Amino acid sequence: FEAEAQLVARLEHPYIVPLYDYWREPGAAFLVMRLMRGGSLRSLLKEGPLSLDFILRLLNQVGSALYSAHRMGVIHRDLKPANVSLWRDAETGEWRIQVTDFGLVPLLGDALLTRLTAEQQSAGITRSVAPEQCRCARIGPPADIYAFGGIAFLLLTGTVVPKPRFSLR
Repeated sequence: FEAEAQLVARLEHPYIVPLYDYWREPGAAFLVMRLMRGGSLRSLLKEGPLSLDFILRLLNQVGSALYSAHRMGVIHRDLKPANVSLWRDAETGEWRIQVTDFGLVPLLGDALLTRLTAEQQSAGITRSVAPEQCRCARIGPPADIYAFGGIAFLLLTGTVVPKPRFSLR
């Protein structure tokens, strides 16, 4: 837990929410991160379509965050609109994003990862989860890129990725 938390804490990037502190007690893990007051991409999408300019800026920022993390050997493992937080830049007034929960799934243990994958499958949201992740196989940066593609598809079309043609088992 400590080794993974230290790695995530070293992720210093303008589009990744910083991890300030962490500790573990029997039966619980605690992470201290920046409070994001602007909501999430998930909540913003409920308000209606976004402009193409905003979508391109958002995808550029998420892509930049992924690139930086992958260069440090950190994989998000749970990239989805709910993990893209928004805030308004005080100087420009423009909306900016920060990816949250970066690499934190493995910090909480394999049992949680298996449970989250099962929950995603039962909730029908596996369409933006990489096939290897659905199979609980070893994953790498391509799994995040697959999820990033699912977010891009959702933003550009307003719909989720079509049902996969591969077996999830």
